[in-house]
Amino acid sequence: MIKPEYNFEKMYSQYYRQVHSFIHRLCRNSALTEKLSQKTFLRAYREISKRTDAETVLLKLQSIAVGIILRYLKSVKKAEIPVEIFISVPDAGLYDEPGYRICKSIDASRASEVLHSFSGRDCSILLMHLCGNADFKALGSYFGISPESAELIYTKTMETVKEELFND
Repeated sequence: MIKPEYNFEKMYSQYYRQVHSFIHRLCRNSALTEKLSQKTFLRAYREISKRTDAETVLLKLQSIAVGIILRYLKSVKKAEIPVEIFISVPDAGLYDEPGYRICKSIDASRASEVLHSFSGRDCSILLMHLCGNADFKALGSYFGISPESAELIYTKTMETVKEELFND
């Protein structure tokens, strides 16, 4: 029998960089990223069973991180968070950059309000695809929906986020 501590240590060493990077893309603050990463693995230690499929461990970790980040955003008052968003340009040429990135500071409480307006699943799909690079097939499988449904959820939630947070 494998000790739970071994599984945790293995999970931590195998996924730490990916989870840390995922969280950092969302909060852009090194100290906060470290704090939220530690909370994510602490919760994962309690929630992820030994029987969790190896292919879904990273998605489960990202899902846990989303919940922790949403709780953090809800708790902060009068803070701004830097956000980088990719704006696609559908008619870009074959060798042109298909879009551009903009950086903008947004009010954390407003971001929390917008993200909390979605279901937990929809918010997780948005953030896990946007910042965790999870593909729609994996997200669909993880949430028990089709890849097409995961993509549609992402598209709709992203449109709402852009309207609510980035239209000045």
